[in-house]
Amino acid sequence: DKLKSLLIDRGVFFLRGQHRDKLATFIHKDGRINPQVVGQTAFEIAKRAEIETDIPQGTVVLATEETQIGPENPLSAEKLSPVLSLFHATDFQQALDKCEA
Repeated sequence: DKLKSLLIDRGVFFLRGQHRDKLATFIHKDGRINPQVVGQTAFEIAKRAEIETDIPQGTVVLATEETQIGPENPLSAEKLSPVLSLFHATDFQQALDKCEA
């Protein structure tokens, strides 16, 4: 999709599968933001989360595509770090509803 392509062109690196799962586990500990992610670069967060994939040194944001919103998905919560979760919406109202969830 066009937005995703534009983000990649600007230094956003998308994580999937086990790499996404490692990020989700690392980013929140005991229901709170893991202090090891606050103020860190995307590359450093990936390193600390032991995500073993070829993340370019110049990556500015780690991103995932998500569908679930709520406490069961730590990637849908506040992250205080260069980590972005993308949620797809079919229209503006659905996007607003997701923001309010």
